[in-house]
Amino acid sequence: MTIKEHILSLLKEAPMSSGQLSKKIAKTGKSKSAVRREISILAREGLVTKIDKDYQLIDSQEETTPQAKTRQIQDGKILILEKKVKNLKKELEVALQHSYMEDAIINAVEKNMQGYKPVHPQWYDIPDAKPGSEVLILNLADPHFYLTVIPDTVGGINEYNPHIATLRIQRLIEKVLEFAFTHNKERGYRRLAIFGLGDFIEFGIHDTFNNTPGTATDSLFLGIHVIAAGILELARYFERIDFHGVPGNHGRMTDKPTFNMRYNNFDYIAYNVMAIELKQQPNVFFHTTKSFFQIVDVNGWKFFLQHGENIRGWSGYPYYGMDRDAKASEKLVYDRKKEEKRLTEYLKSFMTEWASANCPSDMSPEISIAGYDYMMLAHFHVPAVVPFGSRNIFVTGSTTGVTEFSASKKYMACRPSQKLLSVDENYGISWESDIYPDEDEISEQRYFYDPSKEFYEQDLDLSIPLPS
Repeated sequence: MTIKEHILSLLKEAPMSSGQLSKKIAKTGKSKSAVRREISILAREGLVTKIDKDYQLIDSQEETTPQAKTRQIQDGKILILEKKVKNLKKELEVALQHSYMEDAIINAVEKNMQGYKPVHPQWYDIPDAKPGSEVLILNLADPHFYLTVIPDTVGGINEYNPHIATLRIQRLIEKVLEFAFTHNKERGYRRLAIFGLGDFIEFGIHDTFNNTPGTATDSLFLGIHVIAAGILELARYFERIDFHGVPGNHGRMTDKPTFNMRYNNFDYIAYNVMAIELKQQPNVFFHTTKSFFQIVDVNGWKFFLQHGENIRGWSGYPYYGMDRDAKASEKLVYDRKKEEKRLTEYLKSFMTEWASANCPSDMSPEISIAGYDYMMLAHFHVPAVVPFGSRNIFVTGSTTGVTEFSASKKYMACRPSQKLLSVDENYGISWESDIYPDEDEISEQRYFYDPSKEFYEQDLDLSIPLPS
């Protein structure tokens, strides 16, 4: 078959560009330049015509009047446009599956969810309360709401389901208040930072968790409703609460881990839904991110937050993996620090001049330099403090406790716990403790999980008397 015949046969199937024709015919051993020359000859002979970037065959049996040629050109344009529409539809499907799904869900929830009614912070009602310089931090991680653990499958050492998850969240909140205003009352806590470290939602990405009775939607709206109730209760006793959230791996919407669009994750949606539920509460602020990590400033000290599923380890708890990750993260923020330092030097004279003319005398402009003092991790369900140079890596446990998966790994099996820390503005972390939210310590259930009722039909008694 000659080059001319090959071109004509290909154009009978569909319009093609010069590059597409050259590529297909080049496979037969013909040079691309020869193909392009033959296309030009066919165009001059009136056998093919070019519409946009594609060549189209002109039917020689039809009349070659100007009207006929116009019709052929129009038909060719229609084919090309149909091809573009088909490609755009594919792009739209991908965009809806990944980029816009989260925002679409969040927008729909915001339009239809009324949210909790605001409560009045009672800080000034606490006897002998004196403002302090420390900020309390609660690491909230791995509740896996709607995950079910049957006692017989783990030797009777643990049980977990939505009811127990609700009780443990209630007990956790009660213990945070006890630690803040009973055991450490002299510190005068006014501010609380909550680090949401992921896996709030149990999406069932692993076969080991396929016994989850509900769906990701159940986990999202019922579980997050209970956690939002806990934050609302804390809002009664703190002057300001800041929630910072990063996504985990159990909330992801893809079968396999992905490095792109990590916010394609039910945790990202969960944090935004909690923000909607608490939007009327004036002293609660949510800071979500589409990145897998956040660098958060608390009381002048910087914390690197991530879930930790990207850390690998062998032969036990991944201490060395954490060390490697901390070094890599340090390099990541070091590059940013270098850029910001250069920017600071460039703008220093301008900013000083501007500030002297526009800022009050007791204020000075500051440009934040990237970096971090502490790293916060979750994922492994076992609490730990891992030294890293002059800093520490704090690993938070989970509210689930032992599961079939963690029991088989043994080193990942641990009592349910969350981590509580205090940050002094001058000395950094002054103390840290693992909080054990044991449900059998609850004297009266005040939080309720009931899927048979509408969310706002439930009468949640959020008042808790603080021990004197």
